[in-house]
Amino acid sequence: MIQAVNAGFENGLFWFLTPDGDVIYRSIDELGYPYFYSQRDLSGFQGVVSSDLETINVLYPDVIASKEMFKVRVKTPQLVNYLKADAGLTVESDIDYLTRRLGADGVVQWTAPRVWVSVDIEVDKDDNVFLIGATKVVDGVRKAYKPFYSVESFIDWLENERITVIVAYNGDGYDFVYIGKKLANPELQKIYGRVLKLDGAYLYSKLMHEQIRSLRYVCQVEEVGEKLDISIENMNARNMEEVKIYNERDCELLADLMLKFGLVEVYLGIAEETGLMPKIYKRDGTPRYITEIPTVENYIMKHRDKFGVYLMDFKGVGQKIKIDGGYVFSKGHGVYNNVAVVDYSSLYPTVVMHKNYNGANKVIFNFFKSVMTDFFTFKTNYRAKFKETKIKKFELLGDVFKIFANGSYGIFQNIYFRYHDPDIAAFITATARDQIRTVVSLLEDKFKVPVIYGDTDSCFFLAESKERAEAISNELNALIQPFEVKLEHFFVKLFMRGSDDKETKKRYAGIDDAGKVEIKGLEVIRSDWNQFVKDKQKGLIDLILKEPNEGLYDKALYYILEGFDELKAGAVDPMMLVLSKGIKSDKVYKNKNLPHLRALGQLEDNGSIVRFVSYLKTTDDVLVVERFEGKDVKSLIDWKYYTINYLNAMLRLLDSIAVEGQETSKEIIKRLVPKEAKNGKRGRSKKVD
Repeated sequence: MIQAVNAGFENGLFWFLTPDGDVIYRSIDELGYPYFYSQRDLSGFQGVVSSDLETINVLYPDVIASKEMFKVRVKTPQLVNYLKADAGLTVESDIDYLTRRLGADGVVQWTAPRVWVSVDIEVDKDDNVFLIGATKVVDGVRKAYKPFYSVESFIDWLENERITVIVAYNGDGYDFVYIGKKLANPELQKIYGRVLKLDGAYLYSKLMHEQIRSLRYVCQVEEVGEKLDISIENMNARNMEEVKIYNERDCELLADLMLKFGLVEVYLGIAEETGLMPKIYKRDGTPRYITEIPTVENYIMKHRDKFGVYLMDFKGVGQKIKIDGGYVFSKGHGVYNNVAVVDYSSLYPTVVMHKNYNGANKVIFNFFKSVMTDFFTFKTNYRAKFKETKIKKFELLGDVFKIFANGSYGIFQNIYFRYHDPDIAAFITATARDQIRTVVSLLEDKFKVPVIYGDTDSCFFLAESKERAEAISNELNALIQPFEVKLEHFFVKLFMRGSDDKETKKRYAGIDDAGKVEIKGLEVIRSDWNQFVKDKQKGLIDLILKEPNEGLYDKALYYILEGFDELKAGAVDPMMLVLSKGIKSDKVYKNKNLPHLRALGQLEDNGSIVRFVSYLKTTDDVLVVERFEGKDVKSLIDWKYYTINYLNAMLRLLDSIAVEGQETSKEIIKRLVPKEAKNGKRGRSKKVD
């Protein structure tokens, strides 16, 4: 078995980069010829090495069928597609040889190295890479920072140090692209091409189940540290010492973020468990990482000795059918004391593992019980390792397999899954909704506690103490087996945002007995709102949660009006008003006139993939941050737009604590903002992109 971090093909041979930095070459006959199963004997066809009759079990949605088929081995992976037309029925003819088959068959074991490097580059206004920073991580320990002043010296260092993995935040859209563009030496290009390049923004987003956000924001939220500031004017080689300090800090933050959650090791651990190559590139150069569908499929193939089946070929994209999602129940907004929150433990996977489905494709549903059980075994084992060693990556590896298991509903609903079945997805969500209703009924009828909110897999109810909440949680578990809930939070004070005539999903803030604040769904934790609103809303949340209820409305309104006056006077730093929006490179936007797309159009096309764009709303249009230099930015800002959006975000919270007779948000906006501004094109009273 070959231990490898990355692999590729050149000059008729496959190469494999080992964790120690060696490059191993293998011919296709040494690795084992590509194969698929054919209904017809293809002996004698050009490029066919062998065509041997075997009996295999093929997994179909409605049956596991025993079939006599020919195992056809071919000289090159490309021949599979050419031969399919003559093969009749085929099985597993769409499994890529290098990226999936070799790992599933145990020829290659994708393995995490002991050493990886956090990288950040600096580019001047003339598009020159004048600094590459690198911070080495060895056995989970961050080492010293090292600067490089040319891409050539950086690649030489990678080669000499036998580095196999580099990580950069937004690397796929920026750092990796720039480094690759600046390399003219073919030999250095080859060395760089072999190194596994992982985008830290993607790893954090995927493994932590979060949106892609800026490094500054993520490091603040995760309490890793603060980025340094540097002016655009000083971002050049003439100010190298200042830039190096800035660059070193970014390298350290990224390394610490990855280390805090073991993200590099976790991601490569998934590759090891499934046999999936860690990263591949589509023909257009777009990178592709490991996702749920190939994870499940490859896991089945890699453990063929256990499951005993082969996968049917993908039959084409299915029809997307909308199904009902999670259950949402709300008794309206307001401020509450002593609120317990119980969450189901892995609600969707528990439905798959323990409930019977009698639809047309019950065979595939029952088969997935075994897959889900395996994923939960991984979760249990990794969490046990975490308890024993306190190594964070083991806890997260357990959580990752839990996420894949939780994705059982999403996989069946995904039209690109070869076993796509919206009826199964609908059954899973319907059963989950029934479970939430069951818990709501038990809490209110048996335990006599008011339920104020329910959402997908959680319930919020009032309890006089944390001890009482824990007792209720334990008694619930005895009544709802095989399902299980756990006491996730006990808030001494919580407020729900929303309105009495509209249920609002998970928008609340609460504080526990240790003073820790938990926020869900509010603008303060969303990346597409400006920093001024987020800072002000965070202050308002602290005020609501920590001040006595008496006189709270008046204090909150006074606080809100202070911020309103700042905006009205144009006294806010423009950088505090910058809006950031993620760009989905593989998404086709029907509306090309969205503000963030117009901002994207102001950036120079340098061939890199842009993951997010930052811009200001101006009176004329938008202005991307990269074009601030040399402009009187304050004079261009659409202050009315920012004022309206600020008031909407803040006053919705005020509505949550208002009582009868106190001004509502609509009344306050009507009083503060002239009608023409509120109803104008740029001042519509809604959240804008």
